[in-house]
Amino acid sequence: MTTVSAQLDKRLDTALGEGYGTIAIRVVVLEKGLAAAPAPAAADQTPVDAQPDEALPETDKRPVSSFLEEPKRGRQCCVFLINGQRQHAWDNQFIVRDLELKYLRNRMIVVVDCDGLKPEAIAELMQGSRNQFYEGQVYDALASRVTATLKGDPDLRRLEEETEDEISSLQAGDEAVKAALDQLIEAHHDAAAHVDHGRSQPGDASRDEDSSGSLLQSKDVIVPGDFSVGVGARALYAARRCDDPIEAE
Repeated sequence: MTTVSAQLDKRLDTALGEGYGTIAIRVVVLEKGLAAAPAPAAADQTPVDAQPDEALPETDKRPVSSFLEEPKRGRQCCVFLINGQRQHAWDNQFIVRDLELKYLRNRMIVVVDCDGLKPEAIAELMQGSRNQFYEGQVYDALASRVTATLKGDPDLRRLEEETEDEISSLQAGDEAVKAALDQLIEAHHDAAAHVDHGRSQPGDASRDEDSSGSLLQSKDVIVPGDFSVGVGARALYAARRCDDPIEAE
């Protein structure tokens, strides 16, 4: 059995306004290094909360994925329980948008136990179809209390700030490495020969800056000699010695 390591696991008991009763909130923040969840057994399963144009991954690499539904069955990481059964759920947009804890969105699980609510409040929340809670006055009070309790928790805020600082330091290190590599590449290009040929990478122009037109510019270059044409260097040197009086003496 795999041992789960959590950075935070705490329970928060709080009361709703208007005398609706009490709720118990359990929040868990998992360590970053947990293994990814395996691929789902059946590739043709469609998530119940999937959007028409949503891309569905084969594996879910979030640390919380092993504790939620399979990757292709949903993304809810905040669940509401009555008598131990899930009756309502929110996805991690609640963590990002309402709690402003975007760096914890893939490692955080919230379980809200609603058994402490009064029967009248539960009766208003439960619908005959049992398809999520009825969003009325009790629901608004419940959502507001859960958001306010978690948003004001100092431990969650501390973990968010620590994760943000860690990511910022990693990004700064990546920028430094990228700058060093760019400098090495530029130095290599300055010291290296042309990497392309012909018109792809022309050399220095021989035309004067003040000249105009498209006439070809000529320039002396060294070319290989043709031994079948002209006089050999040794014979030419011997002939010059014979013609020179000083050399002849």
